Amino acid sequence: FMLLGILNSQAAGGVSVENIMFGQGNQANQFNGVQADSSGNIFAAGRNGIVIKMDQNGQLLWAKKLENVWWRDCKLDASGNLIVIGYDAGNLGVIAKYGPTGTLLLQKTIQYHALEEMTFGNTTSDIFVAGFNSTASRNFVGKFAANLSSFAFTRYNNTNIGGISSIAYYNNSIFMPGYYYSGGFRSTMVSFNDSGGTTNQKYTTGDNSGNTLAQI
Repeated sequence: FMLLGILNSQAAGGVSVENIMFGQGNQANQFNGVQADSSGNIFAAGRNGIVIKMDQNGQLLWAKKLENVWWRDCKLDASGNLIVIGYDAGNLGVIAKYGPTGTLLLQKTIQYHALEEMTFGNTTSDIFVAGFNSTASRNFVGKFAANLSSFAFTRYNNTNIGGISSIAYYNNSIFMPGYYYSGGFRSTMVSFNDSGGTTNQKYTTGDNSGNTLAQI
């Protein structure tokens, strides 16, 4: 099941949401990231560059759209701003910050780095992201500077893995699970310290049917 919105563009650049529902439907309207604030308001971001905010009763408060962007994840910072990440049709990474009332505060693009997952560090000023670099054919983990203008570091995984499942921060380390295929399916778990140094990497290999063969 997916949280879906039926969407129409408006000349003013906003988005009219005719219906919000839980259910199955066209992936073009799929929301990939959902957050809730302390007042019970719900934020969601997804394909077609859509970002919405609803109150706890499901009443739409605002909806925004950035053209040609696919939002992959979102998080609320300590000030109630919504930070969203994703990528555009050219696989350029996109990160944006919306204020509580829907004002677009910041928007940045990162060349070649498609952003897929994000998490905060010890504070919400530390933003760690994971994604795929189209030129290096490697998954990566990176940390944005406080003003979102650039990566404080970018660290590539040593292995070309085909997908990232999540990213998490715990005890001053970043954890990035994923997988790739090379004569069989192999799951990976990579951890980094918060300066970008690799601290550990583990593999689980499998056959073409997905059966686990060995742990390394």
